[in-house]
Formats: sequence, structure tokens, C-alpha cells
Amino acid sequence: MLQISQSVEHGILTLALGGQLNAEGAMMLGNIVTAWQSQGGRSTIIDLHHITYVGSAGLKVLMHHASAAKAAGGHLVLAAVNDPIFQVFDVGGCARALTFAPDRDEALRMIAGQQTVVSAGC
Repeated sequence: MLQISQSVEHGILTLALGGQLNAEGAMMLGNIVTAWQSQGGRSTIIDLHHITYVGSAGLKVLMHHASAAKAAGGHLVLAAVNDPIFQVFDVGGCARALTFAPDRDEALRMIAGQQTVVSAGC
């Protein structure tokens, strides 16, 4: 099961995830980010430090919301991704299409510096 904690700082939604980002977790995550974006939220940081699994549904929801953030003039940055999970993004062909930061603080700096997020399909 996916655990999600959330906070908003400087107009940026930060989600810290734990557990598995499977189909059920992807739906939970998607609902939260969709609500944020529909309320005018443009930028999101998703901390994956405590994620143990990412499935195809998880990849799809992250790609979708990265694209939606970019279309709204915002950003989606994945923070604290460990090597085994990064390999899922790499093998899935998504690593080049998403923005990664080593930790939440760097993700905040990247967004504040308006670094461009490149979004493309997996």
C-alpha cells in the first residue's frame, strides 16, 4: 500500500511517498495531484525516497502530471530517487523525460530557478 504525506511550501505541493507505487497507489497519487492542479497549483515535488516499487501505472501517472504541470507553466520534480527505482524509470524510457533532484531542498531550488521540465511519453 502507498503512504502519502503532503505539505505546501512556497506555493509548491510536496508529496512524500512510501511503499509501492502500483496501480492502486497510482490512482491515489493521481487524484491528489489532479486536485492540486485543478485548484491552480502548478508545481509539485514528489519525494520517492521510501518507495520500494514503481509499476507501469505509476510511471504513467507521473508522466501525465509532469506534462500537465509543464502545460500550466509549472514543474514536477522527483526527489530522492534511489538507484533501483531510478532503474525502473530508465528501463521504462522515462528517465530522460522527467526531472530528478537528489533531495527536496534541491527540487525546491530547481523550481525556484525555473529550470525547465521536459515531458514526453514513455
